[in-house]
Amino acid sequence: MEFLSGADLDRYKVGPPVSCWWCGKSGPLTREHKFKKSDLSRMWDPVDGLVWGGEAQTRRVRSARKSEQVRFAASLCSTCNNESSQPFDVAYEKFSDHVWHNSGLWRRRFLNMADVYGDDWRVDVLNLARYVAKHIGCRMAHEGYPVPPSIPTFLNGGGRLNDVEMVLFKSRPHYELYRMGMRDGIDSRGLWISPANGAVSRSRQQLSMYSSSLIVNFVGVMYRWEHAKEDVDPFYVYQRGRLHLRHRLPEV
Repeated sequence: MEFLSGADLDRYKVGPPVSCWWCGKSGPLTREHKFKKSDLSRMWDPVDGLVWGGEAQTRRVRSARKSEQVRFAASLCSTCNNESSQPFDVAYEKFSDHVWHNSGLWRRRFLNMADVYGDDWRVDVLNLARYVAKHIGCRMAHEGYPVPPSIPTFLNGGGRLNDVEMVLFKSRPHYELYRMGMRDGIDSRGLWISPANGAVSRSRQQLSMYSSSLIVNFVGVMYRWEHAKEDVDPFYVYQRGRLHLRHRLPEV
């Protein structure tokens, strides 16, 4: 396995999808939000909208529903994006709302899923993991990589995504940003998608690892897909998901 970045990865891309990566249906494709519209609406300023920060610049976002900056490239049919994934979206919204409003999570070592979802936590935490899996698929398709077949299988009811590790974490840099904003009287909570890391197998001429994370305020989910990996220990099999501590921002 060899780590590459930038233009060196271009030869391992397959281009934009022409059919839904989830169900395989051809026809018009729709665009998934990088973060839920409910997240973006919660941060919306009626005068200035939102600020989207990228690697090279920041931009004003004028529409939480349609702006280019807040959506992935089209890769899902409307049925998969708007109907089949509805339970996943609802589970994510509950998770996001919980971590957005609970700054005390910084002092916790675990996130009790029953606090987020109540007695139905077993069903909902699995749907949260499926939301993350859908996010991974859309991001990989957006960047031109083939979506691992295990991801659609998981979305269709598979009990565990054996080649994708998912762990919960709390990010010290994002927590310090939150605390700084509180001291200055500014709401500095936000949404982040970390830069992706990738590795390739030259013998197979394919991408063999893809890893990144998504963060709400200072609590996130780190994911890592690895070809032929089977020994994962994901957060969604536990009622009390461990909150690992990330001390530094990932390198670009």
